[in-house]
Amino acid sequence: MVFLFEADDVEKLKAAEGRYPQHVDFKHLRRHREDQGYPKGLLISNDNEWLCQRKILSNPLMLKIGHQIKHLEELTLKTLANAVEDYTVNGFGTFEVEPITRDFAINAFGSVLYGNSFESTFTQNGKTMQEFAEKAKNNFDDAKKLLMTPECIMKMHPAWKRHNNRWNFLLKTTMDMIERHSNDTSDCSILSHLLQNRKLNDKEIYINLTDLLVASIDTTNTTLQWCLYELACHPAAQDTIISEAEMILEGRSSLEKTDLDKLEFLSAVLWETLRLHRVGFFTSRIIKDCMEVKGIMIPPQTNVAISMYVMARNSVLFPNPDKFVPERWMTDNAKIKKLNRDVFFGFGPRMCLGKKMAEMEMKLFILKFCQQFEFSTDDAEMDQVVKLLLTPSRPVKINTVLRHLTD
Repeated sequence: MVFLFEADDVEKLKAAEGRYPQHVDFKHLRRHREDQGYPKGLLISNDNEWLCQRKILSNPLMLKIGHQIKHLEELTLKTLANAVEDYTVNGFGTFEVEPITRDFAINAFGSVLYGNSFESTFTQNGKTMQEFAEKAKNNFDDAKKLLMTPECIMKMHPAWKRHNNRWNFLLKTTMDMIERHSNDTSDCSILSHLLQNRKLNDKEIYINLTDLLVASIDTTNTTLQWCLYELACHPAAQDTIISEAEMILEGRSSLEKTDLDKLEFLSAVLWETLRLHRVGFFTSRIIKDCMEVKGIMIPPQTNVAISMYVMARNSVLFPNPDKFVPERWMTDNAKIKKLNRDVFFGFGPRMCLGKKMAEMEMKLFILKFCQQFEFSTDDAEMDQVVKLLLTPSRPVKINTVLRHLTD
C-alpha cells in the first residue's frame, strides 16, 4: 500500500483510478454476503456492476434533496426539544452530546431513506433506533479487526461471529421496514423512489439502503460530536453562526435549501471540523493505470491511499494547522476550495454518495443547536482514537444554557 500526503497528488490519483474506481476489498462484508446469498451492493461492487448501481442511486441522493429540508428542520427541532426536556433544568444543563447526535443521525438519514414513518416502524417491530445504532457502531470496531486478519483464517476470529450476527440483525431490520413500506410509495423517500422505478431488485434494495444507513450513522454522529466540541471551545464562533443566520434569514424562522448554501461561515465551521477531525482518515483506490509521484513509478493494481489526516495538517496550506479557524475556508484560494470538494467526502466518481444529504443534515443541526443553546466545555483538550473511524477519546460533555435566557 502506498500513502500520499500532498494535495496535488489527489489529481494524479483521480487520473489513475480509471473508469471504474476500485477501493480496498472489504473482505468481511464480501464473505458475509457470499455466504448469505446477498448481492454485493454498491459499496463493495466493482466495474460495470458498480457503475449501474451508482447511476440508479445517484439521482435521488445527489440531486433531488432540496425537498427534504422542511422535514429535516422539523426533525432537528424535535430532537433539540427532547434534549431540553431530558437534560436541562430551568434552562441549564450539563450532558454528553452523543445520545443526541446519535439519535439525530439515525433518524435524519433513516427518514430520508425509508420515509417519515421510519421511527414508528422501529417501534412497531419491537426494536429501537438505539439498538440499531449500537450494533452498527460495534461493527465498525470488529471491521477493523477483520480487515487486519488474513482472509484464509478470518472466520476463525472471534469478531467474525459477532460481525455476522450484527449484520443479520441490521439486514433483517431493514427488510422488515421495506416490507411494511412496499404498499405505500407516496412519500419522497429514497425507498419510494427505488420501489417505483424497479431498476434494483428487492435484495439489491435491502443491501444498498442498509449500507447507506449504517455508513451514515457513525460518520454523521461522530462529526457532529467533534463540531459541538470545537464550538464549545470557541463560543465566539457560535455567535457568528447566529448573526450570519439572522442576516440571511431576515426574520424568517424556517429555512430553504438556498439559505443553507448562503451561510458561508456555517459551512466553514463544518469544513474546519472535518479538517481537524476527518472521521475516515484516508481514502484509497486500486489504481488501473501507472502513476508517477515525485519521480517514482507506481504500477497498476497498487492500493494507493490519500491521507486526509496528514494533508489537512499541511502548515503551508493551513497555517497553525492544529488550531480551529473556520475563517481559513472563506477564501479565494483555489487549492483549499479544491480540497473541500475532493477530500472530505472522497473524490471522483466513487466519492460518498450521501455527501449532499449529510452536509444539509449537519448544517441544519449545527445551526439549530447554536440557536437553541449557548454552550461551553470543561475539556480543554480531546484526543482522537482510531476505531476504523477517528472518534473522541472520551464522551464529549458540554455545559448549556438556553439561549433565550441570555439574550
